[in-house]
Amino acid sequence: MFRNSLSSSTFLSLACSSLPSLRQLSARHNQLSVLEPAHLDNCGHLHQLELGHNRLALLSGRLRGLRGLKRLGLLGNHISCLQREALEELEGLEELELDLRYFSCR
Repeated sequence: MFRNSLSSSTFLSLACSSLPSLRQLSARHNQLSVLEPAHLDNCGHLHQLELGHNRLALLSGRLRGLRGLKRLGLLGNHISCLQREALEELEGLEELELDLRYFSCR
């Protein structure tokens, strides 16, 4: 799903529910500005999610649908804040990639 000008995260729900063996999903270089936690409810089997180079500015809400995630790539977004509850459910997360130059969360 690379460079498709996707602007809504609804495709994540569709991809995860349609492809239960899917372990890696890349939606880099799109137009995503919001990542809706509800769209990730069927994505517990993903190990790697690449959302780099989109328009994400905030990661909020509980991402409980990503419990199996080991790597989350957010590089190239303008994320200024990661809310604690967004990451609390990601107990297996080993690698988080993001730009700290935009970070201003306190």
